Amino acid sequence: MLDQASTDARSRFDGVILILAILLIAAPWLLGYSGDHDATATSIVAGLAICACVISTLSNYTRAFREVDLALGLLTAAAPFFFHFGSDRRAVIAHLVVGGAVALISASELLIRKHQQQQAHAFWHFWDDKQ
Repeated sequence: MLDQASTDARSRFDGVILILAILLIAAPWLLGYSGDHDATATSIVAGLAICACVISTLSNYTRAFREVDLALGLLTAAAPFFFHFGSDRRAVIAHLVVGGAVALISASELLIRKHQQQQAHAFWHFWDDKQ
């Protein structure tokens, strides 16, 4: 039952991250900064990378891709400063919000997963001591 609940929670996290990635891809047109080619390219590339990473979390290598998602979120948030399109506030806000949210969700998932593994380990260790 607990395993099903954690799977459902991960699916919700993945769904939110996927929506954020799609919004990042569409952000240049939604927010009106499609004329800034660097910002537009960064939004599209970062959004596609995050989408690919979320889709990859459905594989058996979930933890590794969650760590990659965390890194992608941080890089997306920092992109306006790396690629010098910080003068367009709409692009900066889009990258900071989406990148920060992806990083925060991914970090939360990793911490929740670590806590669950520690609880499971403690339970089995306790069980072994009783026998």
